[in-house]
Amino acid sequence: MTAFTNGRPVCAWYGDDFTGTLAVLEIFAFAGLYGAAFLKMPTADEMLRFEGLDVIGLAGTARAQSPEWMDTNLPTTYRWLAATGAEIVAYKACSTLDSAPGVGSIGHAAELGLTAFSQSSVDCLIACPSMGRYQVFGNLFATGPDGAVHRLDRHPVMTRHPVTPMHEADVARHLAAQTMLQTVSAHSATTRPEIDGIICLDAYNAADMERTGAAIWSERGKRRFVIGSQGVQVALVAHFRKKACLPPRLRRHDPSRVRRWSFQARCRRQRQRRSTMRLPMVLRASASRPDELLPGSAEAASQRATASAKAILNRGRMPIIFSATGPDDPAVAAFGELVRRQGHAPQRRRNIWARRLGKWRAVCWLKPGSPVP
Repeated sequence: MTAFTNGRPVCAWYGDDFTGTLAVLEIFAFAGLYGAAFLKMPTADEMLRFEGLDVIGLAGTARAQSPEWMDTNLPTTYRWLAATGAEIVAYKACSTLDSAPGVGSIGHAAELGLTAFSQSSVDCLIACPSMGRYQVFGNLFATGPDGAVHRLDRHPVMTRHPVTPMHEADVARHLAAQTMLQTVSAHSATTRPEIDGIICLDAYNAADMERTGAAIWSERGKRRFVIGSQGVQVALVAHFRKKACLPPRLRRHDPSRVRRWSFQARCRRQRQRRSTMRLPMVLRASASRPDELLPGSAEAASQRATASAKAILNRGRMPIIFSATGPDDPAVAAFGELVRRQGHAPQRRRNIWARRLGKWRAVCWLKPGSPVP
C-alpha cells in the first residue's frame, strides 16, 4: 500500500459503464498502483482476497439507466464505496458528458452522492486533455474522428448520439437540466467558488490537471466525493508524480502517449476495410429483419448469429458483429419504429439491444483458431 495514504486505498470509484471503469483502472495501473475492478459488488470474502489494493473500482450501467433506477441502486453502491475507506470516492462519467435528465443523469447521481457522503458541494472534472477533452470557460471540447477539436454541441459524433445527443457544450448548463442543485463553472480549481452544489472545473493542459489534482487531494477531508471522467484520476496521478510519492513498483507509462480512437469511427473504418482485412463474413445484427431482435424471435436470431460467428472463429478468422453503420443507417429507424409500434419504451429498446449484442460479444472474446464450444 502506498505510504502517503496511511494504508487506505487512494481511490474507489463507480463507473457508469464497463469501459469507463477500466479506463480509470488503466490510469492507475500506468502509475504503478495496484488495483482491481469488479463487475458486481464483491462479497466480504472477495474483498479479503484482494486486501491491500491501492485502488478499487466497480463497473455499473448507470449511464443507460433512469433516475428511478439510480434511486434504488446508487445509495447501496455509495455505501460500499465509503466502506472501502478510500481517500477519494469518484462517480466516473463519460468524458463526452453522455447524459440526459431521463437517462444516465449525472446531476441526479450527484444529488445522491452528496447525501451519501454528507457533502454540500462536489467537484466535477470532465476534461482530460491527454484524451483530447478540454474544458475552457465552462465549455467542453472534444477531438473528433477527423482529428479536429470540436465544441461538444458541434461535435460530429456526439451531436448525433442515438440516446443522449449533445446540444449544450456548457457543462454547468448541461447538468443544470438534470438536477435542482446549483451548478457553476470554475476557471481554476484553486479559486472555485464556495457554493452548495456542483462545481464544474476547467482544464486545458497538463499544468491545469496537476493543479486540479492537487486541489482535489488537499481537500479530500472536505470533498471526498467527486464526479468526473478518468480526468479525475489523471489529475490525481499528475499531482502524485509531481510530489514523487508514487511507488517504484514497475516501469510507469504515460497514458497520454497511447493513441486514442473514436470507437464509432474506428468501427466504421473496420467495416469499410473488411475486404482488405480478409474477413470472410460480416454478421449484421439487424438489417432488414429488425423484428428478429424482439422477444419471441430474438432467441432464434441469436442462435443463428452465434453459430455463424463460431464457424468463422473456428476457421481462424475474426467476425465483425454490428448493429448499424451509424445514426443514418435505416436499420436504426426501422428498429425504433417497430419497438414504438409494439408499445415498448425507449429503455426497453436499449435493454433488448444490450442483451443481444452482449451475448454475441461473449462469443467473440476468443482466440481465433481455438475451438469454440
